[in-house]
Amino acid sequence: GGVARDSELAVRWYRKAAKQGNATAMFNLGAAYYNGDGVASDPDSAYAWFLLAQEAGNLAADDAVKRSAKEGERLGATQDALQEVAARYEKGDDLQQSYSEAAKWYRKAADASSPQAGVKLATMFIEGRGVQRDYGQAMILCRDAAKQNYAPGQYCVGSIYQHGLGAPADPKEAAKWYELASKGGQEKAMMDLAEMYWKGEGVGVDRPEAYYFFFLARRRGVPDARTRAQTLWREMSSEDIKHLEKKLRDLRFDPQKVFASMQDQSVPDAPQQSSHP
Repeated sequence: GGVARDSELAVRWYRKAAKQGNATAMFNLGAAYYNGDGVASDPDSAYAWFLLAQEAGNLAADDAVKRSAKEGERLGATQDALQEVAARYEKGDDLQQSYSEAAKWYRKAADASSPQAGVKLATMFIEGRGVQRDYGQAMILCRDAAKQNYAPGQYCVGSIYQHGLGAPADPKEAAKWYELASKGGQEKAMMDLAEMYWKGEGVGVDRPEAYYFFFLARRRGVPDARTRAQTLWREMSSEDIKHLEKKLRDLRFDPQKVFASMQDQSVPDAPQQSSHP
């Protein structure tokens, strides 16, 4: 027990020192994660700390970074490590919180073609957090992520069009991108698209289609999808409901079951975890 306890204590001290920007402590944390010494072994975290140590000027980290890169040649390893560094700066748990540092590391990860990091950085450009607000940059990043078939990237492109960030709003384009993102399972896109079909924004008014997208969002556990669908239901004509029933049947859903689940307050929104072991 003594040795393990000493290792855990050492790791605690490294963390404190690393948060103050101590390069050696950052390297030692990398080594601890690499060897599973005082912490569970975690190659991504090791890689992230080696990158930070290298950035802070620790010479031993150069070799460690090379080794991590080589061992992690599965494409994701570098992206993951860069992104982990960015997230640590953004949260300020293990490092002094710095949005500008977070943005810098998200940029490195995006350049290593991580679509997640691209969308995170785009959000920072849209909010002007850690970087100058720049909708053009945000659009470029989101389009790159969308090209990789990353649904949050497609949603982001749609959102920039819908809200007219940096250019006149284009609801038609927005709807097109939301369709793509919905196919990729992006819940926000389903909700926004439902509203657009309901109001006829960028698409023709189509209440059955709107209801259908609320239903999809509801199946993915979006809390207010059911409430919105119930409000919409009160505006639907019997013709609308006929169309909706046909659509659902064509897609192999039982319309009566769908309507019951969308009306019933007692049916849980998200699949509930069973409480049994």
